Amino acid sequence: MNRSLLLSITIIVCAIFNLNAQDINCNTKEAMESLFEIHPEAKTNYENFNQYTKSFIDSLQQRSESALPTYIIPVVFHVYGTNQNGAIVDYNTIVNSLNQVNEEFAGLNPDFNTVDPNFQSLRATMDIEFKLAKIDPNGNCTDGVIFHPEASGHGNYGSPVVANDSWDNYKYMNVYITADLYGDGSTTNSGVAWYPDTTMSDAGIARVVYNGQYLTGNTSQEFASVLTHEFGHWLNLIHTHEGGCSGTDEVTDTPQENVGGDCSETSDCGALINYENYMGYNGAAGCYKMFTQGQVNRMLAAMNHPARQPLWQPANISATGVNNTGGSALTNVTELLEDIANNGTVSDSPSITLNNANFALTGTLTEGVHFNSTSPAGMGVTVNVLNSTQATVTVTSNATNHNEANSSTLSVELLGPAISGGISNLPCNIIGWDILFSDPYQIIYVDNPDLTVNAGNVWEPFTDSFIPSLGGGTNYGGLFYNTGHPSGSPALQFETYTEAMVCNGSSLNISKLPENTLISTASNWVSGQAYPNLHDIRSINYTTWDGETLFAGFRFTKNGRQFHGWFRFQVAANGASYTLLDYAYSTEPYGDIYTGQQVLSTQDNANQSLNVTVSPNPFTDSITINSTAFNNEEITISVFNTLGQQVISKSFENVNQSIEITNLKLKSGMYFIKIGTASKQAIIKRVVKK
Repeated sequence: MNRSLLLSITIIVCAIFNLNAQDINCNTKEAMESLFEIHPEAKTNYENFNQYTKSFIDSLQQRSESALPTYIIPVVFHVYGTNQNGAIVDYNTIVNSLNQVNEEFAGLNPDFNTVDPNFQSLRATMDIEFKLAKIDPNGNCTDGVIFHPEASGHGNYGSPVVANDSWDNYKYMNVYITADLYGDGSTTNSGVAWYPDTTMSDAGIARVVYNGQYLTGNTSQEFASVLTHEFGHWLNLIHTHEGGCSGTDEVTDTPQENVGGDCSETSDCGALINYENYMGYNGAAGCYKMFTQGQVNRMLAAMNHPARQPLWQPANISATGVNNTGGSALTNVTELLEDIANNGTVSDSPSITLNNANFALTGTLTEGVHFNSTSPAGMGVTVNVLNSTQATVTVTSNATNHNEANSSTLSVELLGPAISGGISNLPCNIIGWDILFSDPYQIIYVDNPDLTVNAGNVWEPFTDSFIPSLGGGTNYGGLFYNTGHPSGSPALQFETYTEAMVCNGSSLNISKLPENTLISTASNWVSGQAYPNLHDIRSINYTTWDGETLFAGFRFTKNGRQFHGWFRFQVAANGASYTLLDYAYSTEPYGDIYTGQQVLSTQDNANQSLNVTVSPNPFTDSITINSTAFNNEEITISVFNTLGQQVISKSFENVNQSIEITNLKLKSGMYFIKIGTASKQAIIKRVVKK
């Protein structure tokens, strides 16, 4: 969907492919011109470095090749979802993909010696190796691959997810792996990268972004070389077809060409072209083989750019541990979330795994003897060794200060007596986690400036500081007047980038909800789809909102947890426009909210009438529900999983005070019990099945 938020100052110095790469236009030149118009200093810096590059290349002719350093670049991969468009992205996938990149820069690809004879004398290699980091920015052990909840939009220049998750751009090359580069529902864009730029590095947004389905092992070996193409952009290489027959890639030994896409296109612009070059489009069809000497020289110059030069310095190689040998200690997660109880506790029990080393004992380790730890005030940890290579960490007690501003870190430093043969066998022995606390839960109500769409104003973005930017920019979603609706007639839609809204049945038709309607995990949630199949508030086949001012329920996901809220929409009587008047949401994960509710106490007061307790919690196979408000009436009990799917529904007659439900054959995990009576508002309780 080509909408303004996806086009906003996209400083995209990139290559965007799909399997029909010859049909794609990267528009690098136009994107850079837009950047330079808004940030003239960026254009000045770019032009100055181009002049430096020319001087540097001239000086190379007076140096022997042995005088050039070997470049090592520490890399961290951020992976957003291990299943990307049906392809598995795990640690081994990343290792194999990075190995292929290194081989291709070194000319070790199997087809390097089969380059077209017309260009064999121009092919060149670069003495560079991209290595996964072994020490993170906090000094903790890492394997250089960080797995995050599924997210999209990292290819948009201003994506807040990128800056939030980035590691210091002057110490690590950051690569983001996502299934949907631009948060627009398209899953065939393969990659995007940016030239060296200190403004981006300062902001923590210098990066390569890549689609996991096109990594090594998930696609053909040749198409997987598109990752090498993106690394080339990161090192200041321009498309070989930049500007067509009258353009230039600022490299003297790559012939001019138009955009290609077929390995049989061996000539263009009246001359032979280097159709096997990694920086063209032709090679993605099956013939990527080489860089030229001129391109390698340009990349060597890029290694001296202020945004790249700090990465390969000896002090940084040591700080990032990329050359460390021997054992290491790793964990299965990097972030721990405060429990939903919001009381400063953390129930997650991360693991520690030793590689090429062994624990010297099993059982509970002694702090101060076998390990040291740091944790937020009030918290502590225990470490229990399960076998020679596995241990679990349990967080004990409550953090004294556990608001969002007090989010902190926890670390465990393993000491010599815990390791067979001593600590010398474990060069990296500190394991750390970020602990994410939450502010006390509340209902956030926003009376926003009215947002309206119609035939003359087709798109109005919606944004909120708490709600994640699902589109990858600053916007959660937005109001859309869609002239390309599948019905063939203009329609009023709301874009959520596939997040769910409360709808009618299984359709995408947004339900109109009266005031004081409960929105909860038990609501009828229907996920959005890719454009043009967005949630409909009005179409030629759905007109029930015409002339109405009512509420709609929406849901969003943050840190892997779901949150609920309402929008108040006003639709014109003729269905030609609609307006977002105001909205609210609960900051409690999986928490309830009623349409029109603006403060938390409203919900609390409504539910006090039942005063329900559920025990035990966690439970094994039975629970007891108690309430002094049960008054010999019929009680309805419904159980929902975290996807909002009802898994149990039971009714009990003449209930006086308690109900026991036995033989609960449920999988381990979190559930929500909805307790309703004929005379009082329903209440939902959260429970955990062991």
